[in-house]
Amino acid sequence: MRKRSSQVDKSQLLLHEIETLPEASLGEVVDFAAWVKRRETPQIPETMLLSEVALSWDSPEEDAAWVDLPGDDVTACQITSKSKSDPFALPIAARGFVSGGLPVDSFIRPSKIFTAGKGLVLAVASRLTRRQPAPP
Repeated sequence: MRKRSSQVDKSQLLLHEIETLPEASLGEVVDFAAWVKRRETPQIPETMLLSEVALSWDSPEEDAAWVDLPGDDVTACQITSKSKSDPFALPIAARGFVSGGLPVDSFIRPSKIFTAGKGLVLAVASRLTRRQPAPP
């Protein structure tokens, strides 16, 4: 109940401040409030939506197309066991691997993509299943 009271107090304080502002400053306050709302609402970049569609293949031919790509670099993205406030993080079940695996449930962070030289990759540690199992 204390939290709700605190919210009301802040709302009343904000309304009082707005009511006492000069008319010329109200536009700035409206712009700031809109910016805060946008900042708090995660936006999914169009490229990530397109990537999700492009990466949902189900045939051996499509798998083979990604093996031995030409060039000297590999592209990877971060995997972490820490639940971050990343709205784009995708869960990986510890048991969701065809081979290899992770000791705990983790998250792929597609917003943390990087490239590295192929020479830095020593081995393939694991391979994800096509469909991740439901959480326990």
